[in-house]
Amino acid sequence: MKDYFKILGVSWLANDAEIKKAYRQLVLQYHPDKNSSSYAATIFMEIQEAYDVIGNSISRKAYIYQYKVIQQQNQTKQQQNENTTQQEIPPLYQKVKYKASNNEYTKKEVVQILSYTALVLLVIIAFSVLVLRIQTDKLEVERKNLQEQNTHYNTNDWAIVDSNHIEHKVSEAEMYQILQEKFGLTEEQVQQIMRNRK
Repeated sequence: MKDYFKILGVSWLANDAEIKKAYRQLVLQYHPDKNSSSYAATIFMEIQEAYDVIGNSISRKAYIYQYKVIQQQNQTKQQQNENTTQQEIPPLYQKVKYKASNNEYTKKEVVQILSYTALVLLVIIAFSVLVLRIQTDKLEVERKNLQEQNTHYNTNDWAIVDSNHIEHKVSEAEMYQILQEKFGLTEEQVQQIMRNRK
């Protein structure tokens, strides 16, 4: 239902003179002969309709009564809809909350709830243990790989860097051969280098 008081911009306690004054101002503003906008005619018709209903005290009282009745009916319908929604089957947690507040649990239901809770906790714990085990195994593999890398060469091994700046570890015998063949050093020179390193 339209709010005619709102259309004319007056309060619900306005008298005839106040309503008439507001009506005249709006008519001057939105009359199609004086306002060329596309929505002026529609607004003017609403203003005229509002004034026809609340422009005199008798029809205004009837309108106010009817408006209030409709508002109450709408509120009643809304409350009924809310009550109907609440009366529908609630989710499990609402059932639990309702029964707990009213002490309506049987021993069997209490045991079932505790069993479900324990089962959920066990699943969570098992999953956590599994994740922890996987991470531990992964760390153990990495530790072994590092250990193997560290023990693969003894303290007498050498490290050389190739043209691509990649480091390679070679044994003392291999280094001895590299110094003689690639660098053309004599056996005495190689032995001197080895002694100096030690």
